[in-house]
Amino acid sequence: MGVALWVAVREGKQRDVERRDAEAAQARLVLSHHLQLGSETRLRILNHGASPVLEVEVRSVALVDQRTNQRMIATRVTGPNSKGPLEPPALVDLVLSPGTLTCTVEGWAPEGTTAVDDAWEPAGGWYEAELDCVYRFTDAAGLRWERWNRQLPKRIIDEQPA
Repeated sequence: MGVALWVAVREGKQRDVERRDAEAAQARLVLSHHLQLGSETRLRILNHGASPVLEVEVRSVALVDQRTNQRMIATRVTGPNSKGPLEPPALVDLVLSPGTLTCTVEGWAPEGTTAVDDAWEPAGGWYEAELDCVYRFTDAAGLRWERWNRQLPKRIIDEQPA
């Protein structure tokens, strides 16, 4: 009887792992990419899945100067359908069909402050700076996900209002 219980528990755990993996299938196909055009920073969110994702929200964007490790936080995000710049967390698109969403990020402030430094440039130049981005979206099954750069998506179960 002990062996049967052990087998049942093990199979149940395996089914849970397979179910979570299947749930995350579409979320793994939604990625972000940093595009630098001179001093203009763009964030691209790419939906490589077959179904649209909903309520795409940019939670935070930071540029990290690779030479000094200084983190500058974006204070404004403008999505393709925004009526103007929004402060993160910002809902940048209600429906992202398979394809690409491009947002402009700007207004860089040193981490821990809200004072925008319009004259700031990374010591190594704009092209050496790395972008850290946290964004959320809802998949076609109605599940809410969060991604931090290229890390695996994390399921958001009990989302608190922004």
